[in-house]
Formats: sequence, C-alpha cells, structure tokens
Amino acid sequence: MSKVVVVGGGAAGLELVTRLGRSFGRSGQHEVVLVEPASHHYWKPRLHEIASGTFDSELDAVSYLQHSYCNQYQYVQASMKSLNRGQKTVEIQDQQGMVSELAYDYLVIAVGAVSNDFKTEGVSEHCLFLDSALQAQQAWDQINPLLRAQGEQRISIVGAGATGVELAAELAKVSQKLTRYRDDMNLTITLIEASNRVLPAGPECMSEKVRKALVKNGVEVKTETRIKRAKRVNW
Repeated sequence: MSKVVVVGGGAAGLELVTRLGRSFGRSGQHEVVLVEPASHHYWKPRLHEIASGTFDSELDAVSYLQHSYCNQYQYVQASMKSLNRGQKTVEIQDQQGMVSELAYDYLVIAVGAVSNDFKTEGVSEHCLFLDSALQAQQAWDQINPLLRAQGEQRISIVGAGATGVELAAELAKVSQKLTRYRDDMNLTITLIEASNRVLPAGPECMSEKVRKALVKNGVEVKTETRIKRAKRVNW
C-alpha cells in the first residue's frame, strides 16, 4: 500500500483527495492524506463575499474533518515547512507550532496561486489581498468599520479581473442597502485596472457590459491606470 500526500485543500487539492479517497480509501489500496492549515474549505471565487460580509459560512463552508471522514481520506491540519525529496518526507507544522515529518510515496503540491504585487512600493505592507479565507476575513474586519462610520469613506480595489469586479459589485450592493436606512455615510468605491478594460481576459463585449453595470451601481472605474506606490495616511 502506498501513501499519497496532497498539500493544499483548495479546489484542486480537495477534488483530488475526494476522488482518490472514494476510489482507494475504502478498499485500503492506498492511504490518502490531505495537509491543509485551515479547518474549512471556502471556494475561492466566493472570497469577495467574505470580504464584503455577505458570505454565510454555515451554509457554504466545507469542514475538512467531516469531509475526510465521509470520503475516506486523512486530514492533517498543518502547513508544510520544507520538503526532502531524497527521503520522500515533508516537514509540517501544526496549529500549536509542533513540527513533525510526514513520509510519502507520491506527493502532490496544490497550494494554489497568490496575488502578484509586481514589487510596487508599499503594496505588500499596506494593501489587503484576497488569496485565502483568512485574508478575506481580515479585509472584512477593516471594511466593516468603514460601513458603520459617518461621512465620506473610500475603498480602492486594484485589479479588474473576476475577483476585483465581484468585490466592487458586492460592496456597491451592500452600500446601497445601508444608505436606505442611513443618510450620514457615503462610500466611494474605485476599481483600478492597468488594462484598457475590465475583465481583460474575457470577451470585449462582456467587459463593456460589466463596466456599464458597475458604473450604474455607483462604482468609479479607472482603466489604463497603474499603481505607482501605496502608503498609509493618518488622518
């Protein structure tokens, strides 16, 4: 019997261990192990809902512990620290900081991608990112006070790909609902894109429809605009 270790429980990693567990886990042909530091899986295209406070985690989150039991794979809540290909082991660290080694016969790295800051000055220090549920929750922790505050508030979103567009639209919807009950706040949402259109990877006709819909809902859209620097301003 061989051991298959999958590092990363995102869309790809979770789908893989599910299929492997269902195919081989019950029969005992192979041991399937998922290494993932989070306790729940959140579908990445819905991170904008977490960041805008409209995500219902009780309905839409998947518990790795429960899912592993139902699909016959092992779930190890830990993060990978290093890899020894010669000895076929990965060094993992659990939530309490304990470090251990996990042997494997087959290893799949499915940790996903992260946002590119293009080494723009100040971005990594002062900007929020939406690459994980934790980052999305941290974004909401900062956005929520803005929605509760009085007066003019501003949120700038850099990148008009799918995530940026969805976040801008969701925040605009939340802002519109709040202004029905309050007249002492005004949220300005600006979507910034270096390309000449929103959703630059999609069809041009779709880009124009989406841009018009965003503008109609109060989002300020700036295309062909690059960020040169990000800094924190103390008011």
